[in-house]
Amino acid sequence: MGHINFFAQINNKRKVKDNQLVDPIHHFNKYRLTNEDFEFPDLLGAAYEYLIKDFADSAGGKRWGSSGPKGTVNFSWRLIMAPMGIIDYVIVHELVHLEQRDHSRLFWDKVKSILPDFKRRQKWLKDNERVLNI
Repeated sequence: MGHINFFAQINNKRKVKDNQLVDPIHHFNKYRLTNEDFEFPDLLGAAYEYLIKDFADSAGGKRWGSSGPKGTVNFSWRLIMAPMGIIDYVIVHELVHLEQRDHSRLFWDKVKSILPDFKRRQKWLKDNERVLNI
Protein backbone atom coordinates (compact mmCIF):
# COMPACT_ATOMS: atom_id res chain seq x y z
CA MET A 1 0.00 0.00 0.00
CA GLY A 2 3.02 2.26 -0.46
CA HIS A 3 1.23 4.17 -3.22
CA ILE A 4 -1.41 5.59 -0.83
CA ASN A 5 -0.57 8.85 0.91
CA PHE A 6 -1.65 8.16 4.47
CA PHE A 7 -0.28 11.55 5.51
CA ALA A 8 -2.53 13.66 3.26
CA GLN A 9 -3.39 17.03 4.74
CA ILE A 10 -6.22 19.48 4.30
CA ASN A 11 -5.67 22.97 5.73
CA ASN A 12 -2.44 21.74 7.38
CA LYS A 13 -4.31 19.02 9.31
CA ARG A 14 -3.92 15.30 8.81
CA LYS A 15 -7.04 13.97 7.14
CA VAL A 16 -6.70 10.52 8.68
CA LYS A 17 -5.36 10.02 12.19
CA ASP A 18 -2.88 7.23 12.84
CA ASN A 19 -5.29 5.25 15.01
CA GLN A 20 -7.89 5.34 12.23
CA LEU A 21 -5.38 3.46 10.08
CA VAL A 22 -3.69 1.21 12.60
CA ASP A 23 -6.70 -0.16 14.49
CA PRO A 24 -8.48 -1.71 11.47
CA ILE A 25 -5.20 -3.10 10.14
CA HIS A 26 -4.44 -4.83 13.46
CA HIS A 27 -8.01 -6.09 13.68
CA PHE A 28 -8.03 -7.64 10.20
CA ASN A 29 -4.57 -9.11 10.69
CA LYS A 30 -6.04 -11.19 13.54
CA TYR A 31 -9.16 -12.32 11.70
CA ARG A 32 -8.93 -13.42 8.09
CA LEU A 33 -12.50 -13.26 6.85
CA THR A 34 -13.98 -13.85 3.43
CA ASN A 35 -17.45 -13.18 2.02
CA GLU A 36 -18.25 -16.88 2.60
CA ASP A 37 -18.09 -16.17 6.36
CA PHE A 38 -21.18 -13.97 6.12
CA GLU A 39 -24.81 -14.46 5.21
CA PHE A 40 -24.90 -11.00 3.62
CA PRO A 41 -22.46 -11.35 0.68
CA ASP A 42 -20.98 -7.84 0.84
CA LEU A 43 -20.79 -7.59 4.61
CA LEU A 44 -17.01 -7.67 4.56
CA GLY A 45 -16.97 -4.75 2.12
CA ALA A 46 -19.45 -2.89 4.30
CA ALA A 47 -17.24 -3.54 7.34
CA TYR A 48 -14.22 -2.11 5.55
CA GLU A 49 -16.24 0.92 4.51
CA TYR A 50 -17.33 1.47 8.09
CA LEU A 51 -13.83 1.09 9.49
CA ILE A 52 -11.94 2.92 6.77
CA LYS A 53 -14.46 5.56 5.75
CA ASP A 54 -11.86 7.89 4.26
CA PHE A 55 -10.84 5.31 1.68
CA ALA A 56 -14.23 3.81 0.87
CA ASP A 57 -16.78 5.00 -1.59
CA SER A 58 -20.13 5.94 -0.16
CA ALA A 59 -22.22 3.53 -2.20
CA GLY A 60 -20.14 0.41 -1.71
CA GLY A 61 -21.06 -0.68 -5.19
CA LYS A 62 -19.12 -0.60 -8.42
CA ARG A 63 -17.82 2.94 -8.12
CA TRP A 64 -14.04 3.16 -7.84
CA GLY A 65 -13.99 6.74 -6.70
CA SER A 66 -15.96 9.91 -6.34
CA SER A 67 -15.27 13.60 -6.13
CA GLY A 68 -17.30 16.15 -4.26
CA PRO A 69 -18.11 19.76 -5.06
CA LYS A 70 -15.92 20.97 -2.17
CA GLY A 71 -12.81 19.36 -3.64
CA THR A 72 -12.96 16.08 -1.75
CA VAL A 73 -11.95 12.89 -3.51
CA ASN A 74 -12.83 9.44 -2.20
CA PHE A 75 -11.64 6.05 -3.40
CA SER A 76 -12.93 2.55 -2.93
CA TRP A 77 -10.80 0.46 -0.59
CA ARG A 78 -10.80 -2.24 -3.28
CA LEU A 79 -8.28 -0.20 -5.29
CA ILE A 80 -5.47 -1.36 -3.01
CA MET A 81 -5.69 -4.68 -4.88
CA ALA A 82 -5.31 -3.09 -8.32
CA PRO A 83 -2.07 -2.61 -10.26
CA MET A 84 -0.46 0.82 -9.86
CA GLY A 85 -1.31 1.88 -13.42
CA ILE A 86 -4.99 1.23 -12.78
CA ILE A 87 -4.90 3.15 -9.52
CA ASP A 88 -3.26 6.03 -11.41
CA TYR A 89 -6.14 6.01 -13.88
CA VAL A 90 -8.81 6.17 -11.16
CA ILE A 91 -6.95 8.96 -9.36
CA VAL A 92 -6.58 10.98 -12.57
CA HIS A 93 -10.24 10.34 -13.43
CA GLU A 94 -11.44 11.72 -10.09
CA LEU A 95 -9.02 14.64 -10.04
CA VAL A 96 -10.14 15.72 -13.52
CA HIS A 97 -13.71 15.68 -12.17
CA LEU A 98 -12.68 18.47 -9.81
CA GLU A 99 -12.34 20.68 -12.91
CA GLN A 100 -14.89 19.05 -15.22
CA ARG A 101 -17.86 17.58 -13.35
CA ASP A 102 -19.32 15.57 -16.23
CA HIS A 103 -18.04 12.96 -18.70
CA SER A 104 -18.06 15.36 -21.64
CA ARG A 105 -15.51 15.46 -24.43
CA LEU A 106 -13.62 18.13 -22.46
CA PHE A 107 -13.38 15.71 -19.54
CA TRP A 108 -12.04 12.81 -21.63
CA ASP A 109 -9.64 15.10 -23.53
CA LYS A 110 -8.16 16.23 -20.20
CA VAL A 111 -7.84 12.62 -18.97
CA LYS A 112 -6.15 11.68 -22.28
CA SER A 113 -3.71 14.60 -21.99
CA ILE A 114 -2.54 13.15 -18.66
CA LEU A 115 -2.85 9.44 -19.47
CA PRO A 116 -2.76 8.89 -23.24
CA ASP A 117 -3.52 5.16 -22.75
CA PHE A 118 -6.46 5.72 -20.38
CA LYS A 119 -8.80 3.60 -22.54
CA ARG A 120 -6.57 0.54 -22.04
CA ARG A 121 -6.59 1.11 -18.27
CA GLN A 122 -10.33 1.75 -18.25
CA LYS A 123 -10.90 -1.52 -20.15
CA TRP A 124 -8.66 -3.44 -17.72
CA LEU A 125 -10.68 -2.12 -14.81
CA LYS A 126 -13.98 -3.09 -16.42
CA ASP A 127 -12.69 -6.54 -17.42
CA ASN A 128 -11.14 -7.28 -14.02
CA GLU A 129 -13.47 -5.62 -11.52
CA ARG A 130 -14.64 -9.02 -10.23
CA VAL A 131 -11.04 -9.85 -9.30
CA LEU A 132 -10.83 -6.79 -7.07
CA ASN A 133 -13.20 -8.20 -4.46
CA ILE A 134 -12.57 -10.30 -1.42
